[in-house]
Amino acid sequence: MPKIVDKDAMRVRIMEAAMQCYATQGFHAAKMSDIAKAAGLAKGTLYLYFKSKDQLTTALVKWIFQGIEQQIMPQREVRTLDGYMTQLRIALDASEETRVETRMFFEVLGPSFGSDEVVAEVAGFFERVGAHNTQQLEHMIRTGEVRSDIDPEATGRSIAALIDGMVTHRAMFGLGDARYRAMMETTLDMIRRGLENREV
Repeated sequence: MPKIVDKDAMRVRIMEAAMQCYATQGFHAAKMSDIAKAAGLAKGTLYLYFKSKDQLTTALVKWIFQGIEQQIMPQREVRTLDGYMTQLRIALDASEETRVETRMFFEVLGPSFGSDEVVAEVAGFFERVGAHNTQQLEHMIRTGEVRSDIDPEATGRSIAALIDGMVTHRAMFGLGDARYRAMMETTLDMIRRGLENREV
């Protein structure tokens, strides 16, 4: 009787192995044979799931950003500015795993910013995060939680870019926890002051 393989679980196993190899060996040095070995697979089996290193890398980037999305973009709509600021705090307080993934991500992209497929995945992620912020801000403007004279679309995308810059800065330059938390609190205070409706 043939062995039943959970294909989704196998893809995750391979992507985790790829991330490990990219982090320890560097993206350009890591070979498909190294990834297969790290995943405990024959090289031929690896190619059944991913036809090339580029295809594997694109899938890995998509998988990483899906995980980040689930963390920072809850499905329920926030009703208050306090609730929104809590979401932003969660997004800013990246885990050690996310920091490792961020450093690896820049190694993957390299100076040319990677393939068209990778760029499309990253651009799509920021479009979704920006749109999510915009929807939240529009709702809070209607309820009077947020001042009505802001442009919610431009503000939503700007907040997404600001948070990305903060998380990337911490990951790439190894900021200590105390220093980063002071920066995080300053950033959150700045965003709140810019959004809050002081007329209520």
